[in-house]
Amino acid sequence: MEFDPTTVDGWSALNERQQKFCMAYLADGNGRAAAIAAGYSEKCAEVTASKLKHDKKVAAVLDALRRARFAQDALSLEEAQSILAGIARGRLGKFLRSGGSVDIEAIRQGGAEVDSYSRTDGDKSSSEKIKLRDPVGAVKLYAQLAGWTEKKDSQVATVGPINYFIGFKREAQ
Repeated sequence: MEFDPTTVDGWSALNERQQKFCMAYLADGNGRAAAIAAGYSEKCAEVTASKLKHDKKVAAVLDALRRARFAQDALSLEEAQSILAGIARGRLGKFLRSGGSVDIEAIRQGGAEVDSYSRTDGDKSSSEKIKLRDPVGAVKLYAQLAGWTEKKDSQVATVGPINYFIGFKREAQ
């Protein structure tokens, strides 16, 4: 979805060059380059950018543009949970070909689970390494976002492959 700056409060109060400055400045944060892109003199671009950034109308529009852009780009709770669920369910086999080599296209298409990928080419051999993101950490963060809570009367401690249940109460049968 394309960002529409004309919907921001105060946009129409700016002249065309001020509007261009705001958009260029929002794009890369370089005031001098934004002033030049907006059509201001290259000789005075730094001073002009400083004046524009401190102009109350321009500053208000820049702030409103940042907030609007953030609101547009921000993840919803559902999107964040979906990404975390994908990380938690990530399996190495999804990114490997039948011969065991890494499928780069699979990484590009479903990269949320992949933390890093590297390839080393040597004289006689080469190796590929793929590291997935932490699924346990993803589950913990997902649980926090979902509002799941642990019961206060019991805890689970994991040491190696063994889970220890502390304070676990079993119901009488």
